[in-house]
Amino acid sequence: MKKIFYFAFACALALGGASCSDDSSSEVNEWSAIYVGIERPKLGVSTLTLNINHPTAEVEAKASVPVTVKLSRPATQDITATLAMESDCEEAWTFETLEVVIPAGQITATTTLNGDWSYATDVVSSQTWTTKITVAAATPSNITRLSTNLNELTIVVNKEPVDLKNVSLETPSGNELTNRSSWTVTCNGTETDTLTDGDAGSYMYVYNNLEVVVDLGKEVTVTGFKTTNQWGDAYAPDKVSIYTSSDGSSWSLQGSDIELPAAGDFDFSFTKSVTCRYLRIYATGQNCLFSEIYIYGE
Repeated sequence: MKKIFYFAFACALALGGASCSDDSSSEVNEWSAIYVGIERPKLGVSTLTLNINHPTAEVEAKASVPVTVKLSRPATQDITATLAMESDCEEAWTFETLEVVIPAGQITATTTLNGDWSYATDVVSSQTWTTKITVAAATPSNITRLSTNLNELTIVVNKEPVDLKNVSLETPSGNELTNRSSWTVTCNGTETDTLTDGDAGSYMYVYNNLEVVVDLGKEVTVTGFKTTNQWGDAYAPDKVSIYTSSDGSSWSLQGSDIELPAAGDFDFSFTKSVTCRYLRIYATGQNCLFSEIYIYGE
């Protein structure tokens, strides 16, 4: 038994000596290899979670994530690691570099992954994106192996739903767009001129929800609008959501579930003017009645 033990111990010493001194060996094995992986953000943690604000013109949703490549031990020559990314939001991420060089004698080197979610301006509901970073290759390949246990950094980005409001209940700036003859107005999908006929005595009334879509005929810089209601607050909606669009298909939310005071006539002012062709007003409440709509612009 002693001879067997001594023999095994001698082999271990020989292998250990080779793994510490011979980085240029042409035959890499599990004992002599230098393992290449990604350093975890914290001990035992391989997932990094980021929470971002809703990106608007005033609020930027950006983040910088350091990605550190780590060796199992120093090498006597430079090691180059090539990173790979798998993501459902690739358009948000930009690597400082995908080629990370760990200098001889060191065990780590860091690059930066920069995130920009400005493309998600129109995403107003909650959203989660997942990105996985790995080392795809390492050179020199004759002395390196990719780690099987420590070669993945997962980044989870959460965007909470935002009560976005580019609208205030104030008198809109600019001038009234008086030429309403080129407009097309639909109420719950039915075309009508009731809201633009200049007759305060005519009105569009719906029990519960009323959707009004105004096609201005061309793109206009809109600063806000007004609605009138000859029957007062008894037939006024409780809340409105306001959208704008350039093509009538892709809509940008300007204000969500805006609570209205007890009144018949309402002023809506865009905090930041919007260039659009279409204006959509979605009113909710037990009674929804509009008599006229007046739109203001620059």
